[in-house]
Amino acid sequence: MKKFFALMLTLCLLCGAAALAEDATQTTEVYYQLAANEQYTVTIPAELNLTATEDGRPTEYMDVKIEAPDFNVPGKSISVKLTDAAFKLVNGTSEMPYTIQSNEGDKAAIALNGEVARWTFGDEAVTKELRVHVTSLDNALVAGRYSDQLTFTISVGTQLKQ
Repeated sequence: MKKFFALMLTLCLLCGAAALAEDATQTTEVYYQLAANEQYTVTIPAELNLTATEDGRPTEYMDVKIEAPDFNVPGKSISVKLTDAAFKLVNGTSEMPYTIQSNEGDKAAIALNGEVARWTFGDEAVTKELRVHVTSLDNALVAGRYSDQLTFTISVGTQLKQ
């Protein structure tokens, strides 16, 4: 008799489990983790040779280009800032003051720590043309090479809200 009750109990449990299995649902999450890619290229000329214009003041244009075709982190931007410059070309004790200006929009002079170019997520490549222009020439200038060194800082940060 005990075997009979054990057999009946086992059958009841199996039928109950099968009945529960038919009504049960289960969800599965399907995902793919794409690694962040913050690779970019910033192109700034290593050297810029100024040439005299009609007014005799040396001037030249340079392009600062930001490319990030594989950058895939929304909400980020790439900024290029001019962080160091004396704003005078020097040859010994002779100096020629100059400015760096954006050649777009209001063409305002760029000050130290001023932003030269910005790329934001979703943009195509960004190219900003800058104008390096000697502002005055002193008659007492001596012959020779006049130079200054510019330092640009490139950083990835949070995208500015529009």
